[in-house]
Amino acid sequence: MTDLERRVADLERRVPGARSALGTPGTSTAFGAAAGVYRDRFPAELTSTFDPSAGYSWERVVLDRTLANPEVVAATAPQSGAYAFTPDNDESLAAGTRGWLEADPNAGGWLFLSAGGAGGAACESAGCDGLVGLEEEWCLKLTLACHEGRFADMDEEQFTAVFGWYDEVEEGWIFYVWDPEVPDWVEFEMDWGGGTGNVVLTFEADGTPVLTVGGTLTMYYEPCATGGRFTGGPRNGFTGGTAPDPCEPNAFTVVVECSCCPIDGWQGDGWYCILDTGEDCGDLENACVELLEENGDHCDDGDAVTICSGPYATQEECEGACVTLGPADPTCLGHVFTNATATISNKTGDCSCIPDTIAAGTQGTDAATFPITNPPCGANGGIFLSCSGGNYNLAVGSTDSVTLVGVSASPFALVYDVDMSASGLNPCTGTFRVTITDP
Repeated sequence: MTDLERRVADLERRVPGARSALGTPGTSTAFGAAAGVYRDRFPAELTSTFDPSAGYSWERVVLDRTLANPEVVAATAPQSGAYAFTPDNDESLAAGTRGWLEADPNAGGWLFLSAGGAGGAACESAGCDGLVGLEEEWCLKLTLACHEGRFADMDEEQFTAVFGWYDEVEEGWIFYVWDPEVPDWVEFEMDWGGGTGNVVLTFEADGTPVLTVGGTLTMYYEPCATGGRFTGGPRNGFTGGTAPDPCEPNAFTVVVECSCCPIDGWQGDGWYCILDTGEDCGDLENACVELLEENGDHCDDGDAVTICSGPYATQEECEGACVTLGPADPTCLGHVFTNATATISNKTGDCSCIPDTIAAGTQGTDAATFPITNPPCGANGGIFLSCSGGNYNLAVGSTDSVTLVGVSASPFALVYDVDMSASGLNPCTGTFRVTITDP
């Protein structure tokens, strides 16, 4: 008799019926299992959140070696059941969590040993709260909790400042990011490595949150106290990336939670060049301020500042870019341009075709040219700064009027307001502001 057989025999003598309780290799329909599921330990995936009376529902998964990149997938002939519990009575696992399932020795159900949660081990600490009783005037924030397996290379930076506003047509929240090139909030296109799509949160009739991506893919929802976690993976249509070891989780999890509505232009923690509300960027007394989310500095509370530029990593970098203008004195300063840039703002009419930022094409002492090459602004495009009769002169096509707003000697800056009418020599029709700087 082998040592193992002797141990089992000894156990049977001390605990009558132990062998039948432990179970033997074979099949069973006990404990809510489908026919054909082995009583030995096997890989499985949870298909529900925890139910106090029935535990977790589950489905067997298998290793598919017929794929170009073999990985664990749902069985072709699904084998499923319920009454799965963890040894430590963990009731927080999400649907989609994979691990090992084995029959409980006391014939009470199934024991589930997690292999890392719906999004893997990194998701264990991802905090969230229940999305209940949302008001239409509230904003939401979308963050990335974890990403593993074939989604390990998912870009985390894209989630730096993603906010949702209620949309009456969608009857839900659409998520946006700030685009300084517009400048405005534009729909967030989440990139998971195998595709991209806009993100929308709606609710079913029973109040269950539904997070869709690209209008077709739905993420698995996990309720918590005041927010929610949503998980995507190959099982619900999210593919792409590089297939890892089949034993690794293949999922990513995002968190949706309540947030204040952010100031226009806020793109994450950092230093910003700001003005008081009601002033235009390029006016007097720009200031550098650090706006941190943890302090609520980014919230638009009705008395918010106007963000002119940023974020900058340091106060010094911000102060170098943030201009404080002096009087509108056109006298040439004898400045030798080395890295001149023209920033275009306050655009009206079809002058929106002018780029927001234009680098100097040629530059010298008190002179620089800034080519406008964006169609339809490129036919006669160009901004020309020169010194004539001891004064600065700005020309943009056959402009109707150019008004000098202010000058700064250190750091160098000139600000002009331009008004253009329709003309064959003009790149556009409308108004805009030109801020010429040279750090």
